[in-house]
Amino acid sequence: MKKTYRYLAGIAVALAAAACVTLVNFNHPDSAPVNSEVTVSMDVTVENTGNGAVASNVVVAMLAPVSWNIAETAEITFSSDDMPGGPWTNQSMRLATDEDGDMNTPPVPIAPAVESFGTRGNYEPVEWVVFVSEKTHEVKSGDSFSGTVNIKFK
Repeated sequence: MKKTYRYLAGIAVALAAAACVTLVNFNHPDSAPVNSEVTVSMDVTVENTGNGAVASNVVVAMLAPVSWNIAETAEITFSSDDMPGGPWTNQSMRLATDEDGDMNTPPVPIAPAVESFGTRGNYEPVEWVVFVSEKTHEVKSGDSFSGTVNIKFK
């Protein structure tokens, strides 16, 4: 599981806007037998440190071995009781596309931007896989919320 944790430690959560994200807790099993289903979760807090209100998505990026085939096997959801605009419960997230961009003009596609983080010291073939919430929300300057990202994969 140590190796699994090293990869999953490369997970990032962000808004497609200027935001400060704090990873509060990372929950994972002590072991993960080969070909078993694994569920991990991350408790996060997010604060909009930008100016003004923005419509945004929750973005989750995972650095994982290519052989895990995360893009096709992972199920990602996001929940928050104190989300601006109302609670989110197990909101599904989809694989990011080239149309998913940040708040710059012109927008920079999210997936290639995440890839610029590199492989974080991992040596086997790894890839960044980016998921985006299907639902958007408006976050005003100074707004903050907490939530949980649930990730299930085999």
